[in-house]
Amino acid sequence: MFSPSQFGANAYARVGAQTATFGASPQRLAIMMFEASRTAIVQCRMHMRAGRMAEKGAAVSKAVMIIGGGLKESLDMDNGGQVAERLAGHYDAMLEMLTRANLRNDEPLFDEVDRMLKALEDVWRSAPAANPAASAMTAQAVGA
Repeated sequence: MFSPSQFGANAYARVGAQTATFGASPQRLAIMMFEASRTAIVQCRMHMRAGRMAEKGAAVSKAVMIIGGGLKESLDMDNGGQVAERLAGHYDAMLEMLTRANLRNDEPLFDEVDRMLKALEDVWRSAPAANPAASAMTAQAVGA
């Protein structure tokens, strides 16, 4: 299954990821979720091209978990107003596209989700840290 060196490297990577999230700002956590979901989509395409459907499915599940369970669930729907509503709609659209892309092996749909995630990631990256204007910038990026 795994060699001892692979197991050690994987454990080291997990500890590194856990350490990076500890004490990270909300902005940094959001960026990390965008990065991780985009990495999962790259893996979807790679596994699909190689005919590794089980691995593709696992990568799709990871992307869905991050987008639906991380990005979408972190929205403050009570206080976020139209920005939160628009983002929730965008995340729902991404989840639906990932499902269709997975079922149809549709690489352009994977690409579209990746483009949508990158646009939002770029907004978060360009926002000054802990700046309330980041919400306004996100709203502008998604056309609210």
